[in-house]
Amino acid sequence: MSGTAGFIGAAVAYRLLERGDHFIGIDNHNTYYDPNLKEVRVLRLSTFSSYTHTRINVADQTAMATLFKQHSFQHVIHY
Repeated sequence: MSGTAGFIGAAVAYRLLERGDHFIGIDNHNTYYDPNLKEVRVLRLSTFSSYTHTRINVADQTAMATLFKQHSFQHVIHY
């Protein structure tokens, strides 16, 4: 799921983790607003062993292609 360090993305990620889903969160941690808020959200999500976070910009085609080669995703959520 992209945007997991943002307000909406983190809220959706938390609910999915609470129900038992496993997934990889993606966020580029830009400075659109306070980066400290993003770090706190990622720390909260990282308390779940079923969550993995990666700092990738979804516009980085090479990084995204590598991620998709490494994992077999059933679903993609993009915020």
